[in-house]
Amino acid sequence: MLSSSIAIVIGPAPPRRGVVGKREKEPDRSMRVPITIEVPPGELTPLPTNGGPVATVELRIGAQDAEGNTAAIPVIPLQLQLKGPVEAGDAGRYRTDLLLRRAEHDLVVALYEPVSGKVFSATARIAP
Repeated sequence: MLSSSIAIVIGPAPPRRGVVGKREKEPDRSMRVPITIEVPPGELTPLPTNGGPVATVELRIGAQDAEGNTAAIPVIPLQLQLKGPVEAGDAGRYRTDLLLRRAEHDLVVALYEPVSGKVFSATARIAP
């Protein structure tokens, strides 16, 4: 299985992990790349709601191939519902699949928290 890790870091905090999983070939010259991102709830700013504290972030993923081609960068809103006090080392996980052309890509993953202005980011090189 091909896999590699990417770190999602904010300031002096210890690295958080994102995992790029095994690439799967698709029939039309593309590949499906599963990624998992750990969201560090202890470093986010939860706001009170009727259902308990909720931290809101925006996930942005950009990919660029060797020729400089890019696609529009989607903004995916995510809400992290906190069920109790946050312990050191806790992490919320988000998993998604990227559908890319079957070629080498540079990948940038960013989590932006609008409430505090914090940005978590990571980069990785993806190859078929």
